[in-house]
Amino acid sequence: MRRVADPEVGRNYHSGSILLPDGRVLAFGGDSLFADKTKSRPGRFEQRLEIYTSPYLYRNSRPALAGGHSTISLGATATFRTPDASAIKTARLIHPSSTTHVTESSSAPSPWV
Repeated sequence: MRRVADPEVGRNYHSGSILLPDGRVLAFGGDSLFADKTKSRPGRFEQRLEIYTSPYLYRNSRPALAGGHSTISLGATATFRTPDASAIKTARLIHPSSTTHVTESSSAPSPWV
């Protein structure tokens, strides 16, 4: 992973993100315990949303896939065809609307590349 963009809104515990069908990422949430440094006022749940658009979405055209199955079981294999095979170095299949959490501890790939 490499750093690609700083958020405009600080996020912390109880924040998350969703991979959108078009490849952008929606970031939301954040639950500050306190609203000030002296910890004398309770914080508020962050209600602003941000959408991150990766620079690769603007580069030429995106590779096209054909074939495969509409559902692939965990651990199963599937074959996809593409006229762009020689240009593709790596790929990850991630279901749109897959959610992540700031404390995600699984080995699932992150949409933040």
